[in-house]
Amino acid sequence: MHKDTVIRAQDKRWNSSTTLYIARRLQDLAGGRRLSVLDMGCGDGGVLELLLDYGYDLHGYDLAGGCSLLRDRVAAYCDASCTPRIRTARDERSIPFEDDSFDVIYANQVFEHVRFIDRMFGECARVLRPEGVLLATFPLATSPFEAHIGIPFAHWVPPGRFRIRYLSIFYALRLRPRLRDCTVTETALRQDRYLSECTYYRFMNEIRSIAAYYFDSCRNETGHLIRAKADLLLADRNPARRLLGAMVRSLEGKTLIFVATHLIDAAFCMARPYKEIDR
Repeated sequence: MHKDTVIRAQDKRWNSSTTLYIARRLQDLAGGRRLSVLDMGCGDGGVLELLLDYGYDLHGYDLAGGCSLLRDRVAAYCDASCTPRIRTARDERSIPFEDDSFDVIYANQVFEHVRFIDRMFGECARVLRPEGVLLATFPLATSPFEAHIGIPFAHWVPPGRFRIRYLSIFYALRLRPRLRDCTVTETALRQDRYLSECTYYRFMNEIRSIAAYYFDSCRNETGHLIRAKADLLLADRNPARRLLGAMVRSLEGKTLIFVATHLIDAAFCMARPYKEIDR
């Protein structure tokens, strides 16, 4: 693809570097054809909305019905006879679409919330077409900063009484805001429960091992994610952020990719799913 056709950071008000990364990778994978794309864990549909005008056959699903406001906007790009494009999964172990439905699935900050990750990789392989691709971005267990509650090392601390005390320090010192209408202890209790019930961090070897069973290849693409982040920073109006973007761009290489993958956020491209008959 010609350099001038690459999606730019200035083209839209991207909500994150992961979204820009996904948009660029979909463009690469399309090669001029109309891809059938699934947003796994689409939430309120923010990423789908940013992709609407690129001509993809877009679908999404989540455990909650948070996409109801987006459903009509997505439907406007579809034939009247099409099946529902935004669906709700009955549980976290299934994808509510038929076999061989999609060319690409993207999972944007999803797999750190998936309890049955082996089952979900299998479901992704099931609904992807034989030459399909899964794009996934998520933090690994080696990342020291727990971004969901904003407290470093929180997911490294054993759950229960000790972690509750650890979290309470941040809320008592007002390093992090308490939950609405909650005391320091109540906030720590609820956040400890959230980490225990809603986050499941994995190590690199586990991801690669499971991916190897369901896909012919699993490639680390954190370098693409870093480039998207640098481009967004360089396009920012804030001089300090532009300077940071220039620094990130100048440091691009294997060392930065390794550090970002294990300590910040990882991106993976898993291609050519194995079907049940293959195994």
